[in-house]
Amino acid sequence: MRICILAALVLSLAACSKTETYENSKGGITIQVPVTDGEKYRLDPVQLLTVTSLKAISGLSAKFFMEPEVRNGELTGKDPVFRYVRNSNGIIIPKDSLSLQLASVYMHMEKLKALDEAAGVALVNSWPRKVAVNAYYSQGADGPLYNNALYSGQIDAMVFVPYTQSNLPVMVNAGVLGHEHFHSLFYKLVILPLGDKYPGAKTATIHDETSHLEDLGIKPSDVVFEGETPGAVNRDAYHSVLLRAMNEGLADVWGWVYSGDVDFVRKSIPQEKITRNIDYPIQGNISSTAEVKAYVSVSTQTMGLSYMLGNQYARAIKMISETISEKKGVDAKLVRQETALLVAASLPALKNKIENLKADEFLATSSLLEIFSEQLAAKNELTADVCGQIIKLTPKAEEANLATCQKVIAVP
Repeated sequence: MRICILAALVLSLAACSKTETYENSKGGITIQVPVTDGEKYRLDPVQLLTVTSLKAISGLSAKFFMEPEVRNGELTGKDPVFRYVRNSNGIIIPKDSLSLQLASVYMHMEKLKALDEAAGVALVNSWPRKVAVNAYYSQGADGPLYNNALYSGQIDAMVFVPYTQSNLPVMVNAGVLGHEHFHSLFYKLVILPLGDKYPGAKTATIHDETSHLEDLGIKPSDVVFEGETPGAVNRDAYHSVLLRAMNEGLADVWGWVYSGDVDFVRKSIPQEKITRNIDYPIQGNISSTAEVKAYVSVSTQTMGLSYMLGNQYARAIKMISETISEKKGVDAKLVRQETALLVAASLPALKNKIENLKADEFLATSSLLEIFSEQLAAKNELTADVCGQIIKLTPKAEEANLATCQKVIAVP
């Protein structure tokens, strides 16, 4: 789907509608925005319950900042001008592409708030969520960043840089919105509570939607470490790679949970068609602790490795979730809802595991699978069959780390 087609459709539907003065919304509005079934996008009327002003399309769920800047650690910017008409059925139709995208983001923030509530993390974020639009984000010598979305924990805001491609705009992409929103949960449930125990805790927490594999000259087939013996490994550098991988992988799971789309990144950023799809089965197991140590010991360019390992985590969790759903005979939407509960419960457990590491200990790459196993066991959904799959996904040398599954399998 191309947004130019959507915009043309919006304008054609609105052509005979009467333009009205800006108004304060009272109780709820019905607005036409792009929605997805997990694969395709279409324009549908959607009811929004928390909009308090149509002038700036603002309310209890989102507050937009145009021409954004950060001053004294605070996000500042202008209110947007939301342009719309109301058709003969009383449905609000955005009049231009920006208004359409703002309405789309607002809808997603409202729905993501509902997902937080369903997943048991309703009190983690403060609302309305701050959203910076058309932000200038410098990449140094590479110039400004385009065609992307980011989350910054320091200003607790979702940040959208200009989108210049002709694919699905990032601000319309349900999976991207879910992914970036998850970073706020990870930041507040893992990074902030750990403080200095989290590698890079004092640096900016900007997480973007691309894996940078091409920029770093890394292909998945290049990251093979069998037989290699790592040299001296900087513990903070290793944990920085690993925790970014967990953050990005779980965020991709959240994007899938929210949107139903296994390949949402590609819809806006086509070059990520292979590296971010979470529907590919894992051949063998996730990368081992020793493999990641080996790479970190010889390279400072580790961003691509984090995203690749994160993709392995996302694919593993999706495979485990679907195995459980097949045995229970539940539909896909319910599977995703249950997965959200498990992922949300895993975050405090991950924080505790990192917090309890000894000064010379390294968190194993398989730790996330063990944490997920613990959450499944707490819900009485960890069977021998599921454990068999989890063990298969775990590096051979780390199977002993899966204490929860080892107990399940040991039961006659």
